Formats: sequence, structure tokens, C-alpha cells
Amino acid sequence: MSKFYYFAYGSNMLCERLYARCPSAESIGVGVVSGREVAFLKKSVDGSGKATLCESIAAKTFGVVFELDEAERDILDKVEGREYRRVDDFRVILNGAARAIFTSTYLARSETPNLQPYGWYLALLIAGAKQHGLPSDYIECLRRMPFVTDDQHERKSRCEAIRVLVEAGFEEMASGEF
Repeated sequence: MSKFYYFAYGSNMLCERLYARCPSAESIGVGVVSGREVAFLKKSVDGSGKATLCESIAAKTFGVVFELDEAERDILDKVEGREYRRVDDFRVILNGAARAIFTSTYLARSETPNLQPYGWYLALLIAGAKQHGLPSDYIECLRRMPFVTDDQHERKSRCEAIRVLVEAGFEEMASGEF
């Protein structure tokens, strides 16, 4: 079966979240992208900010490279939605190697300033970063990101995020402690 590499820098870094969507996903290592930084400028249907990568000359962004079955590419496209564009030649340095690999990733089609993520969404990013041993200073940078509290406790995406955080062993983060 044909495979492809996928660079996750947002909530899909958390294995349990990605596995629920794409069961073939297998983490192959930590990826680093220079000249880009994570920002919450993609406006979600719920009005909150979701992650995208913005150009920033001095920045370095960490994420996770997964290998997936080609048959699951359409699933990722659907999950990410029309507000993201898929880039199939996204250059990533894998595990500190001297050479780059090319991956697929998703970038916001448009950017909206002054958005903030919900706390539960940010917790997914932090949990994924911790799960894969991303550098502690990078995790601390994520922890310092401003966020808003989601007052709609029954929101489907919030409940799903909390379930996945608990399943992954990050119960304390499910309650907003990160």
C-alpha cells in the first residue's frame, strides 16, 4: 500500500487524536521547520483560533512526522476542512538530520488577527508536544499562549478533546491545567 508523510504541528500531534481519524498513522519522529511559527490565526466555525504556520524569519517550529496510508489522505482533507489548504511538498528536518524530507501539511487559506484558541484546543497541542518529547522551551512557549475558556461545556469538539486527553493520560490537562 502506498504511504505518505504528514507533518502535524497542531492538535494532530497527539497520537490518540490522529489515530481516531487515521488508524494507519505511525509516528516516525520529531520534525523541525525553520522560518515558520505556530499562530492561532485560522478562524474556526466556533469563532476560536486554530493553529496554522506563519512565516517568521527567525522562528523554528517543532511538530511530529507521521507516515500514513495514502487511502487516508482524503480523511485528513475532510477533517481539516476547506479553510486549510494542503501542501504536499512541505520541507521538514526529521530528528535533527542534516537532510530534509518532504511531507504533507495543512496551512490556513486566510489569516484572521486577534483570535485565541480555546483552552481545550491548546491543551491538545501541549499534550502532543509532551507526548513526543518536543523541547521543553518549545512546550513552555505553547503554555504561555493566551487562550479563552469555552463556556459551552457540551460542545462536541470540546467533549471529544477532553475524551482524547484523558485517553492519552493527560487528565490534568483536560481540566485546563497546563
